[in-house]
Amino acid sequence: MPDVAVHSRQAKHNKAFLIEFNLAQTTYSDWAVTVMFYTALHLIEAYLATKGLHPADHGVRENYLTRMTALKPIYRPYRELRHYSEKARYRGVRLTTDAITTLSDGLKAIEEHLQEVSQGS
Repeated sequence: MPDVAVHSRQAKHNKAFLIEFNLAQTTYSDWAVTVMFYTALHLIEAYLATKGLHPADHGVRENYLTRMTALKPIYRPYRELRHYSEKARYRGVRLTTDAITTLSDGLKAIEEHLQEVSQGS
């Protein structure tokens, strides 16, 4: 199972891609939201790994997000990223620039919150 370093490295890798990717003008919103979702996933997995927790699947991860006090504030933006990445991947839905911006703001909120709670650990 991946450890904190592996998840952190993958989150940084994904974030670097997003920085290079022009989110405001992309016609590849499906890829943008998918990378945002997996960036959030790896950030959360890195945090959980610091607690010795390694969810086996999305359901277990979401259970932690809804039950752990430190993670409850980021459940909604995480869930929105998951929802829209699944719509993009499985239903071929393309997102508007406004939707991408909103989801990007959600990812930023997840990053900031996890930095904050990690400093308090």
